[in-house]
Order: sequence, then structure tokens, then C-alpha cells
Amino acid sequence: MRKDQENSIFHALIYCRVSSDKQKNEGHGLEAQEQRCKEHAQKKKYKVEAIFKESFSGGGDYKKRPELTKLLQYIDDNPLKHFVVIIDDLSRFARDVVSHFQLKNHLLSRGVNLECTNFNFEDTPEGELIETVMAAQHQYHRKNNKRQVVQKMKARLEAGYWSFTAKSGYKMIKDRIHGKISVPDGKRAKILKRALEGFSMGEFQRKIDICDYLIKNGYWNGKRPEKFIDNITDIIKDPFYAGYILYSKWGVDFKKGKHKSIISLETYKRNLERLRDGGSVKRIRKDLNSDFPLRGLVKCAKCGDPLTAAWSKGRTKRYPYYFCQNKNCELRGKSIKKIELEKGFKELIDNNQVKNEIQEAAKVIFNRVWSQEIKNIYKEQAIYKTRKNELERYIEDIAEKALTASSPNVRKVYERKIEENLSKIDGIHSSCVNIDFDHKESPPYRTALDKVNLFLKSPYSVWVKVEQEEKQRLFFFLFEERLPYDLNYGYRTDKIVSTTTVFEDFVTSNTHNVEVGGIEPPCK
Repeated sequence: MRKDQENSIFHALIYCRVSSDKQKNEGHGLEAQEQRCKEHAQKKKYKVEAIFKESFSGGGDYKKRPELTKLLQYIDDNPLKHFVVIIDDLSRFARDVVSHFQLKNHLLSRGVNLECTNFNFEDTPEGELIETVMAAQHQYHRKNNKRQVVQKMKARLEAGYWSFTAKSGYKMIKDRIHGKISVPDGKRAKILKRALEGFSMGEFQRKIDICDYLIKNGYWNGKRPEKFIDNITDIIKDPFYAGYILYSKWGVDFKKGKHKSIISLETYKRNLERLRDGGSVKRIRKDLNSDFPLRGLVKCAKCGDPLTAAWSKGRTKRYPYYFCQNKNCELRGKSIKKIELEKGFKELIDNNQVKNEIQEAAKVIFNRVWSQEIKNIYKEQAIYKTRKNELERYIEDIAEKALTASSPNVRKVYERKIEENLSKIDGIHSSCVNIDFDHKESPPYRTALDKVNLFLKSPYSVWVKVEQEEKQRLFFFLFEERLPYDLNYGYRTDKIVSTTTVFEDFVTSNTHNVEVGGIEPPCK
């Protein structure tokens, strides 16, 4: 066959689409569509060159369909061939009127005909009317189906059943009475329960600490806990884990769920408060706040569980004790006098004071860090300003288009884009920090520097003066983990990693990089 003869032949490109895996086994399955399209091509004596099959639900922008995009690209890559695109049904092509004619015109502009196994396209006013009605009908069916699905799912939500895929830590099962229902997923649910309750009680000070715990216990696969910060934030905010259903998008607000909770409502509310307060513990029990400051910060040297504390009633007065309550620990219930445990802690902190000659070097480091942070803020402000200007120019351009738009629907799209970009500008304003002072003479700088100096000189004097939530922050600044305490030997200092010691080692090993006499960068 000569080349010019080959170019005169129509090459058929078959496009098949289903909306779900379920349709693969029914009358609109991919294989059934493909077979009917091949039969159509055979009748018309077309040469089937390529077949594009995909599963994609709904209407909207046809460019989001990967296989359809490949089909269009295939046409563009072969401009000398005569193509015809074959579909099995108009609903497989597009399911809204606008997309239907946009896609059809996209093909016609490239000299490509569109054919359907059960519909004849006619280039007449009557034919276009019928085609428009058919496309509108398919659009109606799609939207109506979506509405019915949403109504059914919303009814299930309001009845207390989660209607979507299983939540993290849960799985979906079929129940004879309830139908599909969420149930805790065994060990995973227990690990998550421990994490959420630990956060509420201050055992995990930060969200990243929870993520680290979940990774170490196999709940998530990964090595970087910061990767899961958004995930744990969503989990903490979700009342589902406390036994409630919330889906504001559909107007379903805080319904009692039929599923089993893994935490109490009180724990959920306490966690929300911690998120609002930046992770600090506001609701601290009285005995934890004033009487037992080391509760939850010291652990049993035998089993590793955090020590709890309580008052013990004697004949004439009460006595304060710390103790381990792990049922499997050999030290369970054996009391440690409060005065002994806290006295040992004071001695331990006093031993963590840095040497006098290191304090001047610490000031130099503080100044450098402070200056660098200010530079970073200025740099961020410049980025925010540039982004704000870009958004404002974009809004002006969109506003002009909205004023001249002939279609109300197009105008609504422009107005929505304007609102979205105004929200982005508001977000930039909330992220900006005004710096209009000499930061080296500012009250924040002086206050922060004074705190650093006092803490380096006498960390315990700072510890005893602050509230419990500040005590916990200072504790984890000084030590990387809870302190192990042995009933017979006291604090196991061989297992303690001190931040101040690490800091002192760093400074002394890098003295050639520190000029104690000033705050300017070191000379080469």
C-alpha cells in the first residue's frame, strides 16, 4: 500500500469510559463498550489504531481525564492521519452540555469526526437540537444521581453512621442490624487511643511527639514524624473518635454516632483546648499543678511507665508519694517520698548549669540566632508583599472580565475567583508580622535575653516560679525524655541525655567559631 493511500484511510480511535468498578461487570463495562465500537469500525471499514479506556466519574473539565487527554495528544502527534473517534454512548463522551460541545469542537477543529454506536450526528439545526437535548438529559441524570446519593448518605450520617471510607484506626464491616458500620481496628485503634489520651494528659507535649510515638509503634510507615503533622491534627479535631458524627459540608453537626468510640468526649474537648493553646495543657488537675510537678515527667526505671502521684492518708495527716502503677511491674504500688524524688531532681538540674565562661558565648549565639530570625522575617515579609501584589493585579484583571461577561454563569465564576483570591490576601495579612522597631533594643528582645541568662545561671530558680505547663516545656528543653528513677538508686544519670551538657560540649568544641567579645560574625 502506497503512503498516500494509507493517509486517505480513516484510522479509528476508540474511547471507552466507566464511572466505577461496578460497571465493569455490568452492561456498560469497558470490554462491552470496546466490542461494540470495534463492530462499528468494522462496518464502516475503519482501521482501529488505538483504544483508550479509563474509569472516571462525573462531568466537568474533560482535560482531567487522563486517557482522554492521551487520545487528544495522540491526534496532535499524528497530524497527517485521518482520524475518527468512536464512542459507545453520548454519556461516555461527556456528561454535561458545555463539556460535550467543547470536546466535540476540539476534535472538529483538528479535522476529526466523532461517531457513536447508538446515535447519528447530523450537521443540521434539528440534529444539533436533538444532540443538545441528549447531552442535557445525560447532565440531568448525572446531577440527579449525585443528589440522590448525597441524600441517602446524608440520611445515614444524621442517623449516626459514617457514610464514607473508614476513618484512620477504624474499619468498615457489614452488620446484620446496622448495615455498614465503623468498628475500631484492633491493635491500631488501641495505639491511636493511647496517643490521643497521652496528648490530653500532657504525656505528649507536641503533635510531633504523638507522630513519633505512632511511627515507633507501627501505626504509620515512615521515618519522619513531621510528615504526619496534618494527619494527626485532623484526627485530634475529629469528634468521630469520641463517638460523634460531624460533616459540616452537608449540615450534619455533632450527631451521636452508632459506632464505638476510642476516647471520651472529655478527652476530645481537652485535646481541642490544647490545639487552641498551641499544645500547652490548660486543664491540669490540682494535684498535678501544685503538689506533684514531676508527675508524668519521671518514669519507672524498671518498666519505663510514667510515675503517677497521690496523697496517702495517715492517722493524723496526709503524706505525698510518687509510685508506679503498672500491673506487671515489680515496683507497682511501692511508694517514693515526694521530698526525696523532688530533692534529687533539684540536684540534677543544679548539676546541669553551664559554666560561667560558657554563658558569654551563649549570649553571642543568642544574638546571632535572634538576628537571623529577624532577617528571616524580613525575607518572608518581602515574599508576602510580592505575592499580595500579584493577587491584587490578578483580581483587577478578573474584575474587568466579570464586568464585560455576557453570561451570568461566567460572571459567577469570575466573582468566585475574586472571593477566593481575596481570602488568600486576608491569609497573607494574618501571616505578616510588623517589625517597626530596633530589634536589639525592643522589649521582646530584652525579655527573651534576660530569660536566657537567668535560665543558664540558675535553671531551678526559673523552674519553681513558672506554671505547670511552662515547667513541662522547660523540662523537655533540659532533657530529651522522661527521667528514669529507681527506688533504691534514685535518678539513673547514666541514662539521661542533658540538653545543657550537649550545648556546653558544642560550644567548647567550636570555640574558634565564637568571638566572645562581640556579636559580629567571626573573622576568617
